Amino acid sequence: MRNSSHAIGLLRRIACHQCIVLQTCRKITVFEDDIKGPWKHKFKKPNLWARSKRAAKALPGELVKFREEVKEHFQPQHWEMENGDYKYQWRLNTQQAIDEWIVSTDQDMDQGYSTGKTTLSNQQCMLFHGFLNTKVPDDGKTRYAGYVNVKSPLREKSFARLESYDWTNFTHLIIRCRGDGRSYDLNLNMNNFYDIQWHDVYSFTLYTRGGPYWQIAKIPFSKFLLTSKGRLQDKQQHINLDRIKNFSITISDDAQGPFQLELDYIGLIYDAHHNNTFFYEMYDNDPLLS
Repeated sequence: MRNSSHAIGLLRRIACHQCIVLQTCRKITVFEDDIKGPWKHKFKKPNLWARSKRAAKALPGELVKFREEVKEHFQPQHWEMENGDYKYQWRLNTQQAIDEWIVSTDQDMDQGYSTGKTTLSNQQCMLFHGFLNTKVPDDGKTRYAGYVNVKSPLREKSFARLESYDWTNFTHLIIRCRGDGRSYDLNLNMNNFYDIQWHDVYSFTLYTRGGPYWQIAKIPFSKFLLTSKGRLQDKQQHINLDRIKNFSITISDDAQGPFQLELDYIGLIYDAHHNNTFFYEMYDNDPLLS
């Protein structure tokens, strides 16, 4: 009897230990099964018949786009950049250009009550405005609230293949805007392969002047900080300018009230006199020495 009770107790401890290990691993895992994270249930795919109809309708246009891609592939594309060379990435002076940008808020994810939208201003520019609400929902889960985001369209090749923006020939992001005196985060969302890097975002805080005057901000890419899921990373690294997924602007300054940011254009410029070394300190901790 003593041996059997001892064996039963041992089996119970083993089962309990396995349960604890499984629960602990479930909590600390960094695996992501979907890039949308815990909100993937909010994005439902249409049924097979609807997807087939949409694919058949889009097929002729996709074939034309694919033919243009093949022709462009065999054309020489090497050029030498000179100091001051620039290009407009997005000109936001038409309603069609504005409609391509997507606004999202904490309210969309049931995590707050903020609102936001984009409209065409009297100056024929994109006006990003709304109300930032820092009230936390009474759901027992959300601890912080208050953010509104607007992001640029994705760059797609034929047959809905995602293509990264390649900004390796430029050193600065340039933006002409007119703000309200509040701070906005400029984000470069990365198009990385591994799930642990899906949420990598390089951010820079833009402090607007407010008032009736326009400002032109020239921001070196070397000053963008690496973040992930809104958290600043201890180990910083250089940004891969050929892996830009899209560009976005976020307001989350914890100041409840209305906001507005008017945007004329967002462009890129090459400065030959700029030292493109990463601006922030980088630590290389050798695990054998720690």
